[in-house]
Amino acid sequence: MRCHPWILAATIVTAACNCGGSADERAVGKEASKLVDLSPAAHGGFELLDAGGEPRATLRLKPSAGQRELLASTLTMRVALLGRGLPPVDQRLPPVEQRTQLEVTELGPETIAARFRFEGVAIASNQSTPEIAARLRASSQAVAGWTETKQLSTRGGFVDGALAVPEDADEQLRKSLMHTGESLAILFARLPEEPVGVGARWKYSHRLDSQGLELERTVHVRLAAREGDRVTLELELIQRCLSERFTRAGLPGEVEVRSFDSRGSGEVVLELDKLVPVEGHVELATKLDFTVPASEVGGEDHEVSTRVELELQL
Repeated sequence: MRCHPWILAATIVTAACNCGGSADERAVGKEASKLVDLSPAAHGGFELLDAGGEPRATLRLKPSAGQRELLASTLTMRVALLGRGLPPVDQRLPPVEQRTQLEVTELGPETIAARFRFEGVAIASNQSTPEIAARLRASSQAVAGWTETKQLSTRGGFVDGALAVPEDADEQLRKSLMHTGESLAILFARLPEEPVGVGARWKYSHRLDSQGLELERTVHVRLAAREGDRVTLELELIQRCLSERFTRAGLPGEVEVRSFDSRGSGEVVLELDKLVPVEGHVELATKLDFTVPASEVGGEDHEVSTRVELELQL
């Protein structure tokens, strides 16, 4: 069976900046799938480039047992698609506001156990996407009340793998939550082992599977300011595509990657006695150009260009 390029393009477009995967976890009695992997094991190649000026200090998260915090974020996203014989798409999706409560349940020498309780999402409607906004509002009830206990590192990031969302969540909501998790992975920046001062710079890289695309992400971090336990980090990141071709579930064959460019920047403010950043934002722009072989669609090869821009604000 041949696949029309429009159907295929619509299926692939979200892969540009979305981290896929699945896990056999349970949440509120429902099947859960991996949202995003923030585990230190995923962050290979950590390198301190500059220790910064004096005074220097060891940066570690140090919340108190029983401490409760609110993780509130707003995700905005724009998707564009262009290809011969395809109706052009340039759509700005409605902002998605997500709220999750965290409670610190246990403290270890290098780890922090915290219970996450997803409270739900609020979607702002606009004239161009009222149907999407209405569907997301309705489907968010499927994940409201979801809870999960995770192990975090005192150096930032998760120790025991990914956050999850129930499998029965609406597909559009799942994608929005996955994009949110992907951005949070950037804002939950890793901290160096060594003592550092203002002006310190470090980087870390890891690979991730973005719905069949193997990517390598490198994050550059600069310690811009520090006042006691209040730390401001500037972030720059770039993602490199390691795949020449890729497939994904539901597609009849391989898609050839012609070009890929993905980069972003942001800033995050930490108070080291809290798990959740007190301020933060990140912007990520991804361009993915691919070719759908004639063998899959009939006639000639189809060249498709996709653009995804997202911004997450805490």
